[in-house]
Amino acid sequence: MIAPWIFVAAARVLTLDDALAETERLQPAVRVARANELAADARADVARAVLFPQLTLNASYQRSTANFVQRPGAVPQSVDTSGGISATTYDFFNFGATISQQIYDFNQSIFRWQAQKKTAESAVQQTRDQLVQSAYATRIAYFNVGAQRALVLVAERTLENERKHLSLAQAQVEVGARPAIEVSQAKTQLANARVQLIQARAAEDNAKQTLNVAIGRIAGVDFDVDLVSAPPVPGEELTADVLVDAALQDRPDLAAIERQLAAADATLVSLKGGYGPTLGLSSGVTEAGRRFDQMAFNWNILVSLTWNVFSGLSTYRSVAEGSSEKTALEAQRDALLQQVRAQIAQATRALNAAREAIGAADDAVNAARERLALAEGRYQAGIGNAIELGDSQVALTQTEAQRVQADFNLASARAQLVRALGRR
Repeated sequence: MIAPWIFVAAARVLTLDDALAETERLQPAVRVARANELAADARADVARAVLFPQLTLNASYQRSTANFVQRPGAVPQSVDTSGGISATTYDFFNFGATISQQIYDFNQSIFRWQAQKKTAESAVQQTRDQLVQSAYATRIAYFNVGAQRALVLVAERTLENERKHLSLAQAQVEVGARPAIEVSQAKTQLANARVQLIQARAAEDNAKQTLNVAIGRIAGVDFDVDLVSAPPVPGEELTADVLVDAALQDRPDLAAIERQLAAADATLVSLKGGYGPTLGLSSGVTEAGRRFDQMAFNWNILVSLTWNVFSGLSTYRSVAEGSSEKTALEAQRDALLQQVRAQIAQATRALNAAREAIGAADDAVNAARERLALAEGRYQAGIGNAIELGDSQVALTQTEAQRVQADFNLASARAQLVRALGRR
């Protein structure tokens, strides 16, 4: 049988930096955010288009009869319009070009464009925020894989110790120093250690699959991760108040909602412009006739002033809707500010607790190892018993698992602090 460590050595090692880079490239939520960012930028360009001159070209061909139809008021009664009806049809060609320019509409168009620009800027910040959230999920999943791998190593060491204990019990029974039941007990503990190792390996595979999902890739679990502690977060030694100030400057979700508020302000100005008239200018040329060699040219210029004096209160209600949406955004911003402070405080408390727990877990592991060594010596000397030996092994396994959990808690706290600061 090939030792487990050979498989670990043969597996591809996925570093945290590689995992984060793949997340930015592959995570579907990040790709959706980037697509929304591009769409918002395109909508801003669409809103700006109305500020430029509009040129329209048209061409038509018609084949119809030429029978005259009198309309009241269109032709004086003194003009004789009577005549027969003919089924003869004629060609008619019409070519034209029109250029128009909106002159002024009480800031409706320009502030509608400004609102879309701010919305596009908000989408950029939302993409940054999605990158922060996705990087956090990847970090937690990555550190969890490392923790599960460390637990596999603990289970392997436990299994190896139980094999040694079984050999020791068999030797003691063979010389008549121990009852045969202690061999059976050692075999039971060895079987339990095997079960724990199988479960630990299954948990490691599940953790790797969760990491794949966090990254956004379709892959197997034939990889390993670096069994290194999470690096310190720059500035983690600072006070919570200082970290909060830094988060308020860097958090992309805060920047996104501030730009949404700016968009809401611009939208309100645009909506209020609906109370005023719209001034426009257009000019057109036409070339029309029954034959190409008998075309008639015309040109016109038009200045128009349009004022929707009463629109069923739609402008009034639109302004009220815009004001309500702005109020809602302000409330969301205030709630987010509270959330930032809470997240920073929670992350710093978790970080301090995790750092303290590391030292305590190390002391517990060292004590448990000394206890197991003494129990093995006492058992071999014939003055200890199997229960004492088994309890010592269980204590060591539990304290090593607690040490792994302490490492994971420290890594998780640092990942929380990175997210709370708005970093990737």
